[in-house]
Amino acid sequence: GEEVVRREQLLEKQKHDEETLRRLQEEREREREIGKEGEKLKREDKLFQLARQKRVMEHSNRAIQEKIDEESRKDKEALAYKNKLHLQRLQQKREQERQKNALKDAVAKMRLTRRWEPPPGIDLQVDIEKLKERAEQLTSRAPDPGRKSVLPSEAAPPPEVPEGSDAEAGAKTDTGDQSEKSEKATPRAPGGLGM
Repeated sequence: GEEVVRREQLLEKQKHDEETLRRLQEEREREREIGKEGEKLKREDKLFQLARQKRVMEHSNRAIQEKIDEESRKDKEALAYKNKLHLQRLQQKREQERQKNALKDAVAKMRLTRRWEPPPGIDLQVDIEKLKERAEQLTSRAPDPGRKSVLPSEAAPPPEVPEGSDAEAGAKTDTGDQSEKSEKATPRAPGGLGM
């Protein structure tokens, strides 16, 4: 009786231990699978991050290259424009020199022949009437009362002062030019008094 009970207990314990061992093995297997899956996910994430960084770098490099290309294009355009301006200036300078020499030759020829022949290729059509009109306007312009006179011809003449009056003495001190002329004309006695 006791042995049968003991054997059953041992068998029961053995079954229990085997069941526990089986569950432990299954759990370890699951953990191993989870670990493998985790490693796989980490690798995939790392690859994804590397691919992302690569795309970012490619985009950045592309943007930098585009900027370099744009700057290079602008530099080339600026240089071409500068060269074009330089050539235009050279051509203008040569043309001006040619016209100047042609005019000199025409003037020299006129001195000999007493006849004016405009040089070929130079347009000397001048509107003489307009030039005369403009010259007339400039020379006969009425003085503007609000404008200060610069030319002595436009200045008002000084007021006449009778000789020997007190006003003459005041006029001598007030106007510098007139007083100097008066001083030269009137001899002074020693001590600065008039004679």
